[in-house]
Amino acid sequence: MNKFFYILLVISFLRTAEIRPQWNLVKGLPAAEFSCIYMFSDTLYAGSKNVVYISGDQGNSWLASNALPEDVDFISAILKTNDKIIVGTYAYGIFKSSNNGDSWSNFNNGLTGILDIEALVQRGDSIYAGTIGSSIYTVHNGGNTWSPFSKEIPMNNAGTVYSLYNFNGRLITGSGINAYIYYNESGSINWYETPFAEFNPLGTAMHAIVSKGNILYGTGSQGIYKSTNGGLNWEKFDPGIGYIEAGSLDLHNEDIIAMLSKANRTYYFICDNDINQWKQYDYQTGVTTYNFIVSKDKIFAAS
Repeated sequence: MNKFFYILLVISFLRTAEIRPQWNLVKGLPAAEFSCIYMFSDTLYAGSKNVVYISGDQGNSWLASNALPEDVDFISAILKTNDKIIVGTYAYGIFKSSNNGDSWSNFNNGLTGILDIEALVQRGDSIYAGTIGSSIYTVHNGGNTWSPFSKEIPMNNAGTVYSLYNFNGRLITGSGINAYIYYNESGSINWYETPFAEFNPLGTAMHAIVSKGNILYGTGSQGIYKSTNGGLNWEKFDPGIGYIEAGSLDLHNEDIIAMLSKANRTYYFICDNDINQWKQYDYQTGVTTYNFIVSKDKIFAAS
């Protein structure tokens, strides 16, 4: 899985989109592939191979967790909930730690199929896991057994979850590459299907979703999307860069930032919601970026 060997990058955020930002290597981290970056209550969590690195001071210093099992080589998702860190991996499922990473326990009871985890999210007292090929599972926070949670999501063409987001109690998932998303209301077991784009034969998946107030933004295989009615209808912005392999979104003050990655190239776009126009903010060659987060006035990118 370790095909790319870059280390976590950070830039100081510049409000003027026309100014090219400067990326710096994050000190205190090893030179390795970082596959996931996550923030909870101003604490940063960065996953590399089978270790989670934790920073409580805006990335100035990092503590390494004890390692997950040696065979694990790709941390794909991180979730902090109550007193636990929960991590999803490719091929080895989910692990949890109740002592800030000093030790890890297997958390796969109830999961079936290929144990590739793509997304972890919490809603109320339940945790949800989006998988590659086995759709969505849920477990009560504090429970030990996962249960399938994908009623009405067609497994044959939407069993692979690319994104999973809690929007004010409504779960929204980008599943499959058929230009549909699925949503589930709190208290219901059913998922409902709605298109977000025109289907493209190359595949049209929703890679990431974020909200600003009552507005949803998404990155997908064909562009950047916006919904003003909870994900039922979407408007598209075409950045003009062709097929997009990975995407991520975050907020900085009044701005929405979108990362789009393809073929060892990474693009950043920025949108001021007041004018609703996307501008290219940065372009990097030779870098594949998995996701990013904004912390204070810095962007941290796992690449």
